[in-house]
Amino acid sequence: MEPSFRLVLDRNSGRQIAEERCFVLWPEGSSESVGQDGLLCVVSSCLNPGCDCSNASVELFGLGPGVVEVGGDAEGLWTSTVLGAPGEPLDGAPLLRLNVDPSTGEVWTSPDQAVPVDPVMIQRLDAALDGVLLDAVERFRRRADDEPFEEPAEEINVSSVRRLHLASFIELYDHCRFDEYLLDGRRYIASLMVCPDPQCRCGDVIVIFADESPEVTPGDIVGLMYLALGPESGVEVVDRRLDVGSDALLTTLWEAFSRRHAVETYLRRREAQAKAVGATFWLTRKSPIRNGPKVGRNDPCPCGSGVKFKKCCEKGSRLSSGGG
Repeated sequence: MEPSFRLVLDRNSGRQIAEERCFVLWPEGSSESVGQDGLLCVVSSCLNPGCDCSNASVELFGLGPGVVEVGGDAEGLWTSTVLGAPGEPLDGAPLLRLNVDPSTGEVWTSPDQAVPVDPVMIQRLDAALDGVLLDAVERFRRRADDEPFEEPAEEINVSSVRRLHLASFIELYDHCRFDEYLLDGRRYIASLMVCPDPQCRCGDVIVIFADESPEVTPGDIVGLMYLALGPESGVEVVDRRLDVGSDALLTTLWEAFSRRHAVETYLRRREAQAKAVGATFWLTRKSPIRNGPKVGRNDPCPCGSGVKFKKCCEKGSRLSSGGG
């Protein structure tokens, strides 16, 4: 049977993400508590019958030193000790079964976990769950449920996007993973404003943190971080603005965001995705967008409108981020 994917194992990689269904974690040091030198983490939708939650189930299997390849086909997953050779079906009970919330990164043991829980394995998974891996878990979970993941939006308010210069990423793409953070029992969500104009090289990005806790009005904006991506490399925080939150809370959320994401890589990927969608509807501009030093508020707007920047694109960016 033709495999749907193969993953050649690299024990020096730290981790590997397969095209479908699973990822592998390699230990940095000793793995004596597991008795294996790697963990194969198999992702599926919630295993509780009748449950319609959006959590993922992650089953952890040990990979012995002789395994060189894992793969999958219509009948399930398999491991192999010889590259390209037929593998042995992955059977038997997992070492551990965990639940993962792909939005927040929360990890907890499954209620039907029968064997004693090894805290080292939980810590390994918890420490590995950065933004890239959480996206993979969400993608695998959605595929298990025959749901789409990160597809260009079917309906985009094109006139609004052009007018405001920056657009919310979730306005451009449907079925995205929510980027949520739990702090002191409260739930916060981070969202991005990016430039979808394929001809623009402004590099402007806004990260918006909103309070999603039930005690407040859903979506109350804690604050915003204004960033600038360099023409070739680098990312700079150019400004920050508070709304209903404190400076300390905004700092804490930004630090959590920076720990979860490799910030520059993440933002450039989102910007590229936005411009790929923007290329399908954006009209060619008569004047090029700026590519250099920041424009002063009283300077002519670089979009070519002839209006001062503070009354044109800067105001549009503020409006698009929920400000006044």
